[in-house]
Amino acid sequence: MISSNFVKIDNSVIIHTKLFEDFDNHLIIKRLSKVELNEFHELNSIQRKREFITTRILLKDHFDDHCILTYRNKKPILNEGTYISISHKNDELVICLNESYQIGVDIEKIDSRIQKITSKFCSPTEVLEFENNKSIELLTMFWSAKEAIYKCLNNQNNIYLKDISVTILNNEKGFGEINGERYLLDFKKYNECYIICHAQKKY
Repeated sequence: MISSNFVKIDNSVIIHTKLFEDFDNHLIIKRLSKVELNEFHELNSIQRKREFITTRILLKDHFDDHCILTYRNKKPILNEGTYISISHKNDELVICLNESYQIGVDIEKIDSRIQKITSKFCSPTEVLEFENNKSIELLTMFWSAKEAIYKCLNNQNNIYLKDISVTILNNEKGFGEINGERYLLDFKKYNECYIICHAQKKY
């Protein structure tokens, strides 16, 4: 079993854990299916291997060893019929599961370097809000929220993060809008340096 943290938000379960260090342990690898094992060995990056195997084993722990994760149009799909969203950052892994609705999750590190790309993902209004308070945490919340909402979209063609409007209400709540649809946002701060955002379309 992987040591992990669980957070419940409405109908969603968010699972947060650290990536495996011992990713090539034979006791771990033998839990992979033949297809998963082939995919694992095709990966060249150690980081990608850690992400791959930690994600699969975490899902097998949560469901069972027959749980299969695949991708369609770059979006993760579970054979269990559960909606899923996945995010990695450095050694952190976050998985969000929801039995009823498409959701999106994102984890970002609070890092001042994000200022260099502000104009690439923020609207003029959002840029002004950042310039008025100079909060790197706020800027990270904007970025994480837009990434989470983007993962909710059924059609991501020709959609850019700047197209998504985000309003931060406080440190825990906000909402976003794209193409006339509104998304509810929940934020969690982890270890004082990471922001986790959960997004779900408002029905």
